Amino acid sequence: MRHGLLALVTGGLGLLVLGVPTQAATATAPTVVSLTFDGTFGSQELAAAILSEHEMSGTFYVNSGYVDSPAHLSIGQLRTIGRGGHEIGGGSAYGNDLSTLTVDDAQRQVCDDRATLAQLGFQVTSFAYPYGTGTARAKKVVQECGYNSAREFAGLYRSPTDCSSCPVAETLPPTDDFRIRTSTDASVDRLKEQVRRAESGGAGWLPLTFTRVCTCSDAMAGTISPSDFVTFVTWLRARQDTTVVRTVDQVMGGPLKPVHGEPSDRLVPDPSPAISTPQALSKAPAWTVLGIDVGQSQILVLCVVVTFAIVVTFRLATKGQRHAL
Repeated sequence: MRHGLLALVTGGLGLLVLGVPTQAATATAPTVVSLTFDGTFGSQELAAAILSEHEMSGTFYVNSGYVDSPAHLSIGQLRTIGRGGHEIGGGSAYGNDLSTLTVDDAQRQVCDDRATLAQLGFQVTSFAYPYGTGTARAKKVVQECGYNSAREFAGLYRSPTDCSSCPVAETLPPTDDFRIRTSTDASVDRLKEQVRRAESGGAGWLPLTFTRVCTCSDAMAGTISPSDFVTFVTWLRARQDTTVVRTVDQVMGGPLKPVHGEPSDRLVPDPSPAISTPQALSKAPAWTVLGIDVGQSQILVLCVVVTFAIVVTFRLATKGQRHAL
């Protein structure tokens, strides 16, 4: 997908060089908008439903430690979002500021979070830094945990009084895959202005960040009312000739890398079919019996052997009874 977007960008630039009108170039290389969500808040289920109604997909960065907690998404809601075609990304287990943690603690927060989400059936390739800033050390941890990209919480133009000298859009490809710049706002008018500015700059990428979609009494950054979100998404959909909406994974692409870390035992996997390709049976020890480590693969082999032994014993017993008669 990333190569496809880059081809659009290259084609658009080629048309500009040849002197083709800007309108034609824009049609060939549209601006890309990604609608992303942080915090694992329960109201994000409504955001996903609104996007689905408008035939759009978003990226939801999940803190697995808060799943099934009050005011946050439940496992069922998370699976509903995933099955709706939306991307599930990682945001660390509890959203701690990675710059304040030791390397080992940061790795546990990031890697275990991804492992937990993978255990729940999600293919997780995108990460969002807690508190929005990716330090060099945090970036290294995220890379080692198997992510393809990481998103910050700032870096792009917001308004004449907020990051006014910042770029209006992220480049395609980004300057740094693990420090993707974003913008955010709760005002529909300012969100529209950000999109228009990104469009005027030519083919680029505008990742927008939100936290809650609700009519809330407090003023948490990234909160937008349901009515305003519907208004913005409806307006955005009408601009398909100049702007397309894509998930972060659709923009960045890349392979699904191996999962590191230990999944949380607090979240029990849903026995229903996995959303994505299931992970291979773990060879890591699950229990220790008489000093012997026993993992999932060993348990499977043991079950097969025991079943075979029962069948053989039953057949021998019934055969002996027939001879006795």
